[in-house]
Amino acid sequence: MSIKKWKGALFALGMGIGIATSLPNSVCAAETKLLQTVETSLQPDSAALPRRTEYGYTAEDVDRAIERLLSYETDPVRWDIQRQLYRNSVWYSPESQYVDGNGKSYLLVYEGAATNRKQLSYELLSGLAFFPNARVILNTRDKRILAGVELNRPFTEGEAYRNYQSLVRLLGLVDEVKAETAGKSARDKAQWICDYVAGRLNYDFTTQQNSLQDVVGSRKTACVGYNGFTELLFRSAGLSYVSMIATNKENGIMHIFGTSKLDGRWLIFDTSNYDNENGVYDKSYIFSELEHEQLNYRDFNLLQSERLN
Repeated sequence: MSIKKWKGALFALGMGIGIATSLPNSVCAAETKLLQTVETSLQPDSAALPRRTEYGYTAEDVDRAIERLLSYETDPVRWDIQRQLYRNSVWYSPESQYVDGNGKSYLLVYEGAATNRKQLSYELLSGLAFFPNARVILNTRDKRILAGVELNRPFTEGEAYRNYQSLVRLLGLVDEVKAETAGKSARDKAQWICDYVAGRLNYDFTTQQNSLQDVVGSRKTACVGYNGFTELLFRSAGLSYVSMIATNKENGIMHIFGTSKLDGRWLIFDTSNYDNENGVYDKSYIFSELEHEQLNYRDFNLLQSERLN
């Protein structure tokens, strides 16, 4: 089996998500149930420890870093969801420590209006910056929705600080790419970024490393990390980018990649398949038409509510 035929491992356990989309080339997907809904009762952890240690950074430092990282985002709902997903993962707060009815630990990564559920689900399916392949529980009550990441043990200040260090390194990579692509045409920017992503990363066939944290750490990740990094760099450089998922025809594994509008056309950018692991990039996976992805994948769904037109 060729690498590109079975690359792709998208995990978003514990979420129920319905997605209605309009795809390029008249490929439309109806409202589709992708994963089984799991609802459970999440409650604040009364035994959560207060902040005890200073690690040399403040909540204001966190907010400034996140605002810089998300400076491209103009949609207020997406901005707030992403802001919370980052912030609660890099800044320890006892108010973010939750447990379920069995006492299992969760980190609350988002709380907002229940009407944001669909967009929250899109963002979670696109992957968390931290906690690769984590089980995420959605808890809706009193017109509010909470998203909690299941943990094997309570979240700690030390873990939050390590995540913050990864966030700062990620911001440095974004600044580097913005400087290197400044003044280039949109097409040249896209090509430079795809080469940069493929040159920096190696594919993790165990799929245990699958997040932006792995992009700045081990530099080894599966399709979620490749796509998340590509989207971040495209949008930071002023390019459009909409994430898309599909199902591998051969093994049923979900795969994530993106599409960007260049010269009036929505084109596919699948950087995890572009990085062909043999030192020669497979150029057929960038600047390509959707029909190319249909050779190996099916059941295409957009991960944003907007239509491609």
